[in-house]
Amino acid sequence: MVRRATCRCGEVEFELRGEPTHFGGGPRCHCNDCVTAAVYVNNKAAAAGCENISVLEKGNPQAAHYLFYRIPDIKLVRGGDKIMKYRLRPQSTSVRTYTSCCYTTVICMLGPKSLAIKSEKNVLINFNTVTPMVVCPKSHCSRIQCKEALRPADLPNDGIVNNQAIPLWFLWDAIGEVVFGSKRNNDTETRELIFINHKTVTEVAGGPAYEAAGYKDVSQLFVKSSFFP
Repeated sequence: MVRRATCRCGEVEFELRGEPTHFGGGPRCHCNDCVTAAVYVNNKAAAAGCENISVLEKGNPQAAHYLFYRIPDIKLVRGGDKIMKYRLRPQSTSVRTYTSCCYTTVICMLGPKSLAIKSEKNVLINFNTVTPMVVCPKSHCSRIQCKEALRPADLPNDGIVNNQAIPLWFLWDAIGEVVFGSKRNNDTETRELIFINHKTVTEVAGGPAYEAAGYKDVSQLFVKSSFFP
């Protein structure tokens, strides 16, 4: 199976080979970082008068909906010069991206602290940009980090499990990968394959982005360790 991930205006396109890894139809993440990143880019689009493709889950605007793909299975087709890179916080090791043409979230390249999701081999792709759409039984899908949801009472009750944190089965699988699996690839072998070099990032969203997303005690958010730092 070959899928395409494209921004709203079509100036940026990736080719995705094979099937996504982990969490079936992709994690719907409620962590403050993923939600803040989604709102940060959506606000840029609104300010520019652009119609983008948001990474927020359809019908649940307090979660970001991603797909995991192995780095070797991703190929940039066009638009590399339009991929803008940023960090949420100065100390963040993850690099998030959006397009300069229509402010669509495209890829999140996870940092080395994100061992729980095998970041040396996988990146997150905006679910809503991918065609053909990934179809997965709800029993194989998960919402994660629901303990950080801005409005817990509004979490959907639609057959998808609303996990308060990260499912233990997934963490155990990841620990096995770290203990018994292959060593982490270096930056040249992984990150630059899709033209995202984390060492060249200068844009930082910062505290105002968290406040704009609805989080109040920003100082505490910057202290605690996030799942996707």
